[in-house]
Amino acid sequence: MNTLDHNILIDIKHHNHWGEAIVKKITACPDSFCIVNIGASELRVGGVRPDRYDLFESFLKEIGLESLKRLNPLALVDIIFFDHSNICSENDAILYNDIKTVLFPNGFDSDSNLIKQPPFQPIERKRLNQICDAVSLWCHVKYRTDTFVTRDGNFLKKSDALKNKFGSNIVHPDLIATCI
Repeated sequence: MNTLDHNILIDIKHHNHWGEAIVKKITACPDSFCIVNIGASELRVGGVRPDRYDLFESFLKEIGLESLKRLNPLALVDIIFFDHSNICSENDAILYNDIKTVLFPNGFDSDSNLIKQPPFQPIERKRLNQICDAVSLWCHVKYRTDTFVTRDGNFLKKSDALKNKFGSNIVHPDLIATCI
């Protein structure tokens, strides 16, 4: 199973080289690909708020991926759509924090600060992306999918460390096999 990072969904929407190549692979073997529901939170800039998961569904339908398997992320206040997430265990929280440490060794603001903000206030875009990146990889590790498909240089640059620590197989879309 191949977990698609949100940047791959954007590539598909924009019909660029990587998007077109992945669509061909998905068409050949749709049961080999899945989407992380954190993608709905990544659309916040596009007007999606925690009460509008339907806009993510519309986005997936627009790009032809509405039928792909979904992976529910761990629940984070004011980030995740709770109907499409999982309450995490202590081990899940430890895994999430370990992933954040590898991806962002210089750290970023604690997720617990979100609770102090008034609901639905804009979160600084870079921080939201970091949280979503860590949650996306958490899903890949937690659900034990075979590969995490991304063009994100941070994942690709740290692919050896991620493989050693979590068993993650991070691949660029040009290198993904058609069916797993």
